[in-house]
Amino acid sequence: MASIAATDIWPTIERVCLGLGAWITAAPWIVNFDHLSDPLISHIVVGIVAMSVSLICLLGRSARGVATHRLDRR
Repeated sequence: MASIAATDIWPTIERVCLGLGAWITAAPWIVNFDHLSDPLISHIVVGIVAMSVSLICLLGRSARGVATHRLDRR
């Protein structure tokens, strides 16, 4: 965990999660299974939750600055 915290990989992971959330939300119409109500609802809910969490993390990180997540190298 310390080596991951020392790198700037988290913003990249959060952006990937944002893209995956968008894909999950749009998948019912792209793949054309919008006639099935249970998978449609679950895809929309999971996609919106994934995008929301990713956006909150990204916006919080930009407000704090990435430097606060780096380890102090002495």
